[in-house]
Amino acid sequence: MIARDTEAIIRQTVRETVQQLKKEGMLKSADDILYAEMTQRLFDYYREPNKDPTLGEAIRRLSNDEYFDILPRYYSRQCTIEALAGMYGCDPTTIFRNKKRLCLRLCFTVKE
Repeated sequence: MIARDTEAIIRQTVRETVQQLKKEGMLKSADDILYAEMTQRLFDYYREPNKDPTLGEAIRRLSNDEYFDILPRYYSRQCTIEALAGMYGCDPTTIFRNKKRLCLRLCFTVKE
């Protein structure tokens, strides 16, 4: 069993290391990893002739969302974030934030 002092030192060292890795952009959050994976799946989905039916169903479930059109327009490479912002009459940050929100919802909707 590790002595309490040693355990406290280890915990503090790990905590500081994780903070430093995050600060330097070397450690990503779980959301960032999920978002990156779903982004790739969406690019593939909108480009490939054979669509993933599971992903297609999950996308259809989001179709009532106010910002839903961001997904097909962006991932089929028809529109940039800036062009979408102009269409929605908002800041590009709003488009990015809602695109990420929709992607993360898809991650938890898609059954693999």
